[in-house]
Amino acid sequence: MSKKEQSFIPGLGLGKIISASRRTDIPSFYSRWFMERLRAGYVLVRNPFNYSQIRKVSLLPQDVSAIVFWTRDATPLIPFFEEIESKLIPFSFLWTITAYPKDLEPNGVGLQRGIETFIQVAERVGKKRMAVRYDPIIISKKFTPEWHFKVFSKIVRKLKNYTSRIIISILTQYPTVMSRLKRIDETIVTNPLDRDDVRELLVGMSEIAKQNNIPVSACSMGGAMKEMGIEDAPCIDPVWLSNGLGIKVKYKKDKGQRHNCLCTESIDIGSYDTCPRMCVYCYAFKSRRRVLRNFLKHDVSSDILT
Repeated sequence: MSKKEQSFIPGLGLGKIISASRRTDIPSFYSRWFMERLRAGYVLVRNPFNYSQIRKVSLLPQDVSAIVFWTRDATPLIPFFEEIESKLIPFSFLWTITAYPKDLEPNGVGLQRGIETFIQVAERVGKKRMAVRYDPIIISKKFTPEWHFKVFSKIVRKLKNYTSRIIISILTQYPTVMSRLKRIDETIVTNPLDRDDVRELLVGMSEIAKQNNIPVSACSMGGAMKEMGIEDAPCIDPVWLSNGLGIKVKYKKDKGQRHNCLCTESIDIGSYDTCPRMCVYCYAFKSRRRVLRNFLKHDVSSDILT
């Protein structure tokens, strides 16, 4: 079989990986729009740093190796699973679960619902296609290492039979994000890895994950957690995708991501300032007004998210 013939067989991992999306929660809020684009076979994506620059991305099965959904609640996408699968496009989930209160997550999912919906989807697609993101870890007077260990331990115990991995990360301190956070909580620690109790927390997180046979890794930490037993690894990981989806994905570092990001190359089809969750610590929105405007004007039949 020639390479040209192989490129037209779905599932070989020879096409692009679609990231849906680091920039917004597509499964939670834009599932219908996503399905319209999948049916059309393409999507338009705006360059986040150049508003007038737009590219056309094929979503045809022969051009897509896999779809990686980033979400906090994928249940709105469940009715479409069979249709996606009928197109022979495999998909996996990077699923964020946290327990922060409303002042940090105005429209968050909450710990209990996050766990319950994760299980609901995992029972449908299988644990090999599911990964938990416990991210970001914010340390403050309220969110102590003891608080995080209690939350993380609950997630591990509840999901040990439903997830193939757990990814953790310390808060990335973007200036805009820190400005918002400091207005809410002035006690947020700016150098948490310098503290012994935080380092002990990470050791404890590593140990409890291993005790429950869940691989734990760090996202974009530049090896800072290695001494605590947690190695950096890609979130969009070709080994994880290959094992979970039965495809062959080769590694090629995504040059469009942060320096310490180890993810393999993908195309993100989301847009900034479109996620109604508006978590205060999130880098993907600049203002609530802009998010609400974009969300309200969203057209499910549009070939671009916004």
